[in-house]
Amino acid sequence: MGPGIQIFPAIEKPHVSLAAEKLFGIGPINVTNSMLTMFIVMLALVLFFAYATRRIASGSPEAARQAPRGAQNFAEFVVETLLGLVESTAGKRLGRRILPLIATFFIFILTANYTGLLPGVGTIGFCEHEEAAHTAVVLTSSMVPMAGSPAVAAAEEPVTSPGC
Repeated sequence: MGPGIQIFPAIEKPHVSLAAEKLFGIGPINVTNSMLTMFIVMLALVLFFAYATRRIASGSPEAARQAPRGAQNFAEFVVETLLGLVESTAGKRLGRRILPLIATFFIFILTANYTGLLPGVGTIGFCEHEEAAHTAVVLTSSMVPMAGSPAVAAAEEPVTSPGC
């Protein structure tokens, strides 16, 4: 921190990196936090669609006659909406051929982007601290009769963060 009076305590800020943080390596392949998030999203999508289509996969004729409900209803809504969009753009014949590719990309990218909005997603990593002496400026409030007055006190102690 620069010279002069500082009103806020010196807090060690985490290092912000634009590159994905390496978690571990498997041979020559580095597994990063972004890659781990991608695999978790893919696993969640596979499990959701396996759960949603379990009645269809059972092959029983009575399950085929029943109206879809719950997860199956939502999965069919998503696929039929994308089918309508792709068919209106590429035509009926070509649209049905490229639907699996387009739908896979669309659903994965949309889900991965929405999971990025969840707190804590993408922040998987290791916290590294540099031990250094800092000048901490503590903002305190002293109660004066009839009025409150802020007072600034400086302490010459190393600041340590409680953890990541």
